[in-house]
Amino acid sequence: MNICAIHQPNFFPWIGYFDKIRQADVFIFLDEVAYPKSGSGSGSWCNRVKIQLAGQEHWFGLPIKHESGKQLIHNVEFFNQEYYVSKLLKTLKQAYRKAKYFSQIMPLIQNLLEFSCQNLAEYNIHAITKLSAYLGFKTKFIRQSKLQHSAQSTQLLVQLVKCVGANAYLCGNGASDYQQDECFSEKGIRLIYQDINPAQFFFPYLDDVHRKFSILHLLFHFMEEMFVKNQSSHSIETL
Repeated sequence: MNICAIHQPNFFPWIGYFDKIRQADVFIFLDEVAYPKSGSGSGSWCNRVKIQLAGQEHWFGLPIKHESGKQLIHNVEFFNQEYYVSKLLKTLKQAYRKAKYFSQIMPLIQNLLEFSCQNLAEYNIHAITKLSAYLGFKTKFIRQSKLQHSAQSTQLLVQLVKCVGANAYLCGNGASDYQQDECFSEKGIRLIYQDINPAQFFFPYLDDVHRKFSILHLLFHFMEEMFVKNQSSHSIETL
């Protein structure tokens, strides 16, 4: 079975995102769809994520340049990136300097945050693929914008799965709210729903409080436990 997973290139996403990557043979970054804007106008999971600061949830991210009308994800750019990255580094140090693995993991995280790239998709993909390599995943990555496609909605997902030669599609638990499951079986694609608790593989006994935060939160606090569950070292391949 050749499993494909598909997701927008999010900003230092939560552990469930990386669990999808772990299970997939090929992972497609959905970068040629409309940038998802929140109702507040503050952004989306593509440019921000939650961390824990002083025991409270805290938004952590980079501002983007706002354009009128619809923007495709691969066209979105950050606003004043260098300035805001310096602020993010200060925030991380304030939030996690006492965490168990801060000194071990901070050099990698700082390197990823300081990656000089104004393009949101490229920046996020760089961070996700580097972290996936660090965790030992052997998943192949490709961007939607590099594939030939013409469909929309669920049919777009089916078409992308076919494009990479996969015969199974791994989707999140909330997918049933917006996708038409029968479209996959009609094309001979097996549909696999992610575990109801996608952090289970890494942290079977972890408190729910920790699971919802960025991968950064878990690396600072539980890095060793993550490697115990994923001991093999693989090189990563980016298509």
